[in-house]
Amino acid sequence: MSVINRHAASMSGIRAQSSARGFLFWALALAFGLQICETAAIQFGSPAIVYTLGFLVIAAAAAALILQLISKPPAAGEAQTSNDVVVRSALEACKTNVMVADENYNIVYMNKTMTEMMHAAEADLRRDIPALNARKLIGMNIDVFHRNPSHQRRLLDGLTTTFETDLNVGGRNFHLVVMPIRSDGGGRVGTVVEWKDETEQKKLEVAAARIRSALDSCTTNVMVADENCNIIYMNNTLVKMLKAAEADLRKELPNFDSEKLLGAPMDVFHKNPAHQRRLIENLNGTFEADIKVGVRKFHLIASVAKGADDRRLGTVWNGKTRPPKKPSRKKSTVWCRQPSMATLRGVSRSKIKPGSSTISPLQ
Repeated sequence: MSVINRHAASMSGIRAQSSARGFLFWALALAFGLQICETAAIQFGSPAIVYTLGFLVIAAAAAALILQLISKPPAAGEAQTSNDVVVRSALEACKTNVMVADENYNIVYMNKTMTEMMHAAEADLRRDIPALNARKLIGMNIDVFHRNPSHQRRLLDGLTTTFETDLNVGGRNFHLVVMPIRSDGGGRVGTVVEWKDETEQKKLEVAAARIRSALDSCTTNVMVADENCNIIYMNNTLVKMLKAAEADLRKELPNFDSEKLLGAPMDVFHKNPAHQRRLIENLNGTFEADIKVGVRKFHLIASVAKGADDRRLGTVWNGKTRPPKKPSRKKSTVWCRQPSMATLRGVSRSKIKPGSSTISPLQ
C-alpha cells in the first residue's frame, strides 16, 4: 500500500509524517469531495475538467486544514500503518474507478468500483484479450490492455503531469486519466489511473448524431426546446426559413435575430410569453396552432418529448410558413351590351385587343 499512500500524499502535498487524526480528516474530505465532483461532472457534462479540478482543490483545502490540526506527530511506523488503512478506506468509498500500478507498471491495487467494472466488462474485453481474468488482475502488468505496450511505456516514463486518453478494448470505450506518483525526492514510484466506461454514453452520442443528421436533412422546419423552453436545436430548413423571414419578423419583433436563437427562450416569438408557457407546460399530446407575426403566417405543430421514465424533457416544434401573398395584377373586364352584327362587320379581328371595353364575351 506504500504506492497508494504516496499517491495520496502527492495529490495533497502532505508528507507521510502527518498525524493520524489529520490524515483521517483528509481522507474523509477526499471521499466526500470525489462524490461532489462526480455529481457536478454529470450535471455539467464535462467530467474530466470538473472532476480533476475539484479533486485537486479539495485535496489542497484538506491539506491546509490538516496542517492546522497537527500538534504532535506520532512515531513513523505508527503513522505509516494508520495512513495506509485510511487511504485504502477512502479509495474504497469513492465511486470513481481507481487503479494503481507500481514503478514497473504492475497492478498493485484496484478499488471496489474498479473491480466491479472489470467484472462487468470481462466478457467484452476477452474479445481482444482472451486470457484476461478480472479476478487475477492484481499483479498483472498494464501492458495487457495495450496493443503497442512499448509506445505506452515511453509515454508513461516521460509523464510529469496529468494525461488523458481514450482506450477501446473489446468494443468498450474507456476514458482514462493517468497521473504519475512521485516520491519526496521526485522519483517516479508508480502510476494511478482513473477509468471511466463511456460505452453506453458513446452509443447514445452515435444515436443522437444519426437523429440530428436525419433532422438536418429533412425539408420540414423543426425546432427543439428543453424543459425550460430554451431553444437547443433548429434544423437547416428552419434556419434558412427564419433567415428569409427575418426582415418581416422584425416589424413586430424589433430585437429578433435569427443568428442568436440557440440558447434563447421561445418567449422571443410571443407577445404574451406567460400564456404560451402555460399551454406548453400543460401539453400532454400534440397541439396545432396558426400564428401570425407581422405579414408572416405560420402553422405550428407542438409535441412533448419525454424520457424513459415519462419525465418531460422538452418540446418539439415543426410546421410550415405561409409567405405573404404578392399583390395580384388582375385584368379588369368591362361588360357592355352585345354589339349588333353591323358593328362587328365594321371591326377587323386584328384590331380587337384583350380587355377592350368595346368588346365583351359572347353571351
